[in-house]
Amino acid sequence: MPLFLSFPSRQQFQVIAHEFMEDLHFPNCIGALDGKHCKIRKPRGSGSLFYNFKNFHSIVLMACCDSKKSFIWANIGDYGSCNDASVFAESDFGHALLNNQIQLPPSQPLPNTQIQSPYVLIGDGGFPLKDYLMKPFLRNDNITMPHRVFNYRLSHARRIVESAFGEVTERWILTEIPLEHTEYVNSYVTILFLLLGLFHGSGQESKKEPQKKSKVDTIFCVAEEYKRVNFEKGQLLAVFHESFLTS
Repeated sequence: MPLFLSFPSRQQFQVIAHEFMEDLHFPNCIGALDGKHCKIRKPRGSGSLFYNFKNFHSIVLMACCDSKKSFIWANIGDYGSCNDASVFAESDFGHALLNNQIQLPPSQPLPNTQIQSPYVLIGDGGFPLKDYLMKPFLRNDNITMPHRVFNYRLSHARRIVESAFGEVTERWILTEIPLEHTEYVNSYVTILFLLLGLFHGSGQESKKEPQKKSKVDTIFCVAEEYKRVNFEKGQLLAVFHESFLTS
């Protein structure tokens, strides 16, 4: 059984945008976009393909989350040497947005104005400016006060995805323990980030110990074990299917 996360519908994008405005005071925002480097051991014969600007070998996780820190899309597996803009441009989400294959909500006036603005993803300065992707103004000595305020508001809202990454990283030590680059490492990282993100709900994990182990906890136990040893071919996905996808 394939595991995938479908793109949000137009109505779901509207809900996400409403929550971004309520929670982070940024209008017409349908998601915060960012990339994260997941440390791996250097694959044999890979040269510098996986070597990133932070001076370690990695694969790139590109993800988008809502204001509740729930991941709504992710792409995993690109070379660590690739930058965020190129990874997103070559992803299924990037291609779909570029070719108008996703139904975004129609443009709406910004709050307290008659200025029509499209619904957009928000990213840092490394991304290109698109009609569906907003980035900050270039920072220089001539930046005006309105532009400074805009940059602050965008940065404040965008940091929600960094916070979402941070919570998962802190719990599962993804940046400290190098993973073996096998054909199943992408599934492992996807399970960690997407399932935890999808089940965040309000974005706050309960501090109480659960009375019994949930299916999601079982998946995390499987993923923890995968970090420690290499699974036999197909074992990770088989256990994932058994403990989560079956009733």
